[in-house]
Amino acid sequence: MLRRGTKEYTLWTIGLAVVAVFALFPVLWIISLSFKDPGSISDRRLLPADWTFDNYSTLFEGGFDSPFLLPLINSIVIALIATVIAIVLASFTAYAIARLDFPGKLAILGGALALAIFPPISVVGPLFDIWRVTGLYDTWLGLILPTSPSPCRWRSGPSRRSSARSRSTSNRPRKWTGRRPTRPSAR
Repeated sequence: MLRRGTKEYTLWTIGLAVVAVFALFPVLWIISLSFKDPGSISDRRLLPADWTFDNYSTLFEGGFDSPFLLPLINSIVIALIATVIAIVLASFTAYAIARLDFPGKLAILGGALALAIFPPISVVGPLFDIWRVTGLYDTWLGLILPTSPSPCRWRSGPSRRSSARSRSTSNRPRKWTGRRPTRPSAR
């Protein structure tokens, strides 16, 4: 553990500060560019000489007919719908895999791992061809479908629970019997 006042702590703090500066500098540069007028964008100054909000007012001129607002709303709505679908599917799947012992469990986990190996960009070409043929190109559904059920990267290995608790019967997966559980008879 790093303790305050040690040389190692100081070096880590300096290193993290350098990484933060390198990560945040492009963001600050873009924000400063947004406050410059178009004529002074290439003046190589970090801070604008004359601050202006004209770029932001131009962006939203025309209300919903502006070239920026409608695509922004579309992006937000599509992202929200895809996120809700992914969370619901992942929650049901994660519960079943974590709590139930059923045939094919390892095959599902292996398939999820195999899908997680491939980067999503590798399926863009075939997906474009499929969407073009099926008529999903340039539709909301065509954007929501590939992003919703993306494979989850499940954590494998021992849980972070204490070993005594993880050995208890309440945390063990139930055996899948293929039928609904019955109530214990009252005798």
